[in-house]
Amino acid sequence: ESKNALEDYILDTGDELFVEFLKAGGLNRNVEVDPEGEIFLPRLEGVYVRGLTKSELRNLLEKNIQIYLLSQRLE
Repeated sequence: ESKNALEDYILDTGDELFVEFLKAGGLNRNVEVDPEGEIFLPRLEGVYVRGLTKSELRNLLEKNIQIYLLSQRLE
């Protein structure tokens, strides 16, 4: 498939993903979209991803990890 087709792919239940955080490598892992449309990552817990494209998922996870990292600095 072309790169654009992969970028436009819509995530759905049962999809398996490798999530990699460049600045928080301890959170990297393989995850599967569960029947409720969520993936579970340490510290971020359930993140609803069903219906998102790859770029939308990237933006959502970047935002969530920034919020998590900021909250750790404030504690």
